[in-house]
Amino acid sequence: MEDRSTAHLAQMKIDDWLNFKLDRETASLVFQLRQKWHSLFLRRIRSPSKPWSQLDEATLRALVSALASDEQAAGLQQPTGIGQRPRPMASDEPPQPSSWRTVQSRRGPGGDHEPADEPSTSGDRPLSSCPSSAMLQLKGQRDKGAAHSKRPEEHTSKAAEGTGAIPSPTSSGKCSKPPSPRPLSSVRYFIMKSSNLRNIELSQQRGIWSTTPSNELKLNRAFQESSLVFLVFSVQGSGHFQGYARMVSEIGQERCQDWGSSGLGGVFSVEWIRKESLPFQCTHQLLNPWNDNKKVQISRDGQELEPQAGAQLLQLWERL
Repeated sequence: MEDRSTAHLAQMKIDDWLNFKLDRETASLVFQLRQKWHSLFLRRIRSPSKPWSQLDEATLRALVSALASDEQAAGLQQPTGIGQRPRPMASDEPPQPSSWRTVQSRRGPGGDHEPADEPSTSGDRPLSSCPSSAMLQLKGQRDKGAAHSKRPEEHTSKAAEGTGAIPSPTSSGKCSKPPSPRPLSSVRYFIMKSSNLRNIELSQQRGIWSTTPSNELKLNRAFQESSLVFLVFSVQGSGHFQGYARMVSEIGQERCQDWGSSGLGGVFSVEWIRKESLPFQCTHQLLNPWNDNKKVQISRDGQELEPQAGAQLLQLWERL
């Protein structure tokens, strides 16, 4: 006889031994995720060299997020590097010892996260109608919390760990001290299109950017879930990429009236890493599997790049 208190629950039978009762909606979501993961696993076994699709990445990200939430709720701690993509290694490169114990020993009672430094901005007088980069970053840090703070000097080491690419330090030429290794999620890359060059110059001077409302949810979610978000900028019709920056705050409600285009949403803070123009002729060999394998320069505003393609695009600035 069935207890009336569980009569509304769905039954999920994994095999002859595992049988769960849970909410119907939850059961449906778990079943769909299990089916998608099973299908993805079989496809990768059959064709390991086939490029990943955005649906594949979304499925894997959902699975990792669910497992990570359960591990966090159970108080489990994973060694550094678990869940990251394998990095290329030369055959003559000696294996590196695990740094997990070292990282654990360096962690104090308050954790290993430090507050983010403010991005560098020009010494010019800030525009009165635009929020300052420092104010946006402080607001983003308060909203996101210390657990997600990102230091500007971390962009080199994090990009290397997430994708194997090593973007150069900022134009100051100073080598930053590598941060203590800690578990990261992923590095994301997006193309930002601008209708005019003036907006790019304003962004480089003030350390801010605005995008269309249709892109805001996507970028905010990437900023919350990822260790690093790179934005590659291009003025429409210019035939160049004008540089790239990293996103250092979430998109807020404040707007800037000085943009040379309409229909833009809230302002958020960015840290420009490279400001040199990169001609499209230098990027013809790079294709984006997440955009029907089109060339990376053939992208709409807010188009996400497959991580390997994004990392290779950033590396082209090193040859300038």
